[in-house]
Amino acid sequence: MTINLKLSPQLERAQSATARLSHVKKPRYGRSLEELIPGQVFHHPRGLTITEDLILLFSSDFFETNPLYRNREFARAAGYDRLPASPQLVFNVVLSLGVQNDSEQAIANLGYYDVQFLRPVMAGDTLRSATRVLDRRERGAGKPGIAHVRTLGINQHEEVVLQYDRKILVGPSGEPPPAPPISRARSSPRCASR
Repeated sequence: MTINLKLSPQLERAQSATARLSHVKKPRYGRSLEELIPGQVFHHPRGLTITEDLILLFSSDFFETNPLYRNREFARAAGYDRLPASPQLVFNVVLSLGVQNDSEQAIANLGYYDVQFLRPVMAGDTLRSATRVLDRRERGAGKPGIAHVRTLGINQHEEVVLQYDRKILVGPSGEPPPAPPISRARSSPRCASR
């Protein structure tokens, strides 16, 4: 099947405007190691309402086999008036709400510790998150260090639904070091050019 669309030409609305790349501000997200100060708390600005569609979509996309997160009747028989969200969905949402604020510049997430799901999250609940910097270990000038943070997932009733600690490898402030040069791999019989 072929579709032919006749589009009218677009008019240039700023033909005489000069674009100066030196005046464009590059957005900066996350924090460098020096900016993660023990005791500091980040109240992440966004929230997300968990819908039943999101619960079902997440459950099917990630092959959730527990019927509690896929079957309304099963959830009712288990004592829930609405479909609960999978703990993995709750963890992913809470983590993602804070990344832009606290770890967008991270080199690596080193681990998640003491994960506690404290209350069920139901379809219709709105989650937001907050993160406190617990510790910062520097490894010397110009070297990345480790930040230890605690994140809370909070529902619309100000109840903590999730709490976990995370260790993040974070670089120092300033420009990142240049990437090492690409070395040419020696040809081997399995990866030789054709």
